[in-house]
Amino acid sequence: MTHHARLNMIMLATIIAALIFLYFRPPTEQAQEFSISSLSSEAVQDVRLIKQHDEIVLSKTRGQWRILKPIQARADEKKIAEIILVHQAKAQQRFPLENLERFGLDRAYVQLYLNEEYFGFGSYVPITNQQYVANGEHVYVISPRYGLLFPAHAQDLASRQLLEAEEVPIKFESHQFIVELQQLNWHIRNLQSGKLPDEQTLEQWVKSWQTARAEHILQPHEMDGGFIELANIKISLQDDKNIAVKVLHNADQVVFMRSNEDVGYAFSNEAGQQLLTPFQ
Repeated sequence: MTHHARLNMIMLATIIAALIFLYFRPPTEQAQEFSISSLSSEAVQDVRLIKQHDEIVLSKTRGQWRILKPIQARADEKKIAEIILVHQAKAQQRFPLENLERFGLDRAYVQLYLNEEYFGFGSYVPITNQQYVANGEHVYVISPRYGLLFPAHAQDLASRQLLEAEEVPIKFESHQFIVELQQLNWHIRNLQSGKLPDEQTLEQWVKSWQTARAEHILQPHEMDGGFIELANIKISLQDDKNIAVKVLHNADQVVFMRSNEDVGYAFSNEAGQQLLTPFQ
């Protein structure tokens, strides 16, 4: 047998031995994984978030999330759902709930309450950058992505939709016009002189209200000065409810304020003016 043949035989025997070892070796134990909570998303009806002494309170009413404190507004459903998902976080490490200063939990960066269940967010783990989170009798090490979901301000959680999908308008009334849905078609009564829009333009204008999304949300104190009242519009909805909208403006933006909320929906001057008149 040649030298090369012996080498080939040795290599073949080595490969066969390695395969036999891999096939028959005992399975390795998987790292233990801990669920940090047994709560379900459907069970959560109240959320309280305390961050740097600022408190945000939310509640779910008739299937919709609303911000109750420090502002009154509809909440962005997607953002709230993401925050609530912290209860599904998994951890491969956990420690007894003691020596909290070791985990930065003696003064938690964020205190989150889902219903009455408490989650305290502490410091980050060196190198892995995972975060310590207290819940129940343990401190868990979880992905840092959950802690990054918390807003800097309450208005960051507010919905920027001027009208929600379930708020279907059937009538708009202002001092200039009345736009009303009659027999599946939109009609307009011009209360001032001017050319009436055609049916297609009118439908597009109504759709612009249904899809309008503010550039940003303003808190009440941000509208204290420099704003002038521009118009008042009453919107009648399909479910027999009404929304009164006060419209303010300054040199930079047009702001719509709903009567059932204390925040302003801010649009550029161009976008705001387009919502204010169908005569375009």
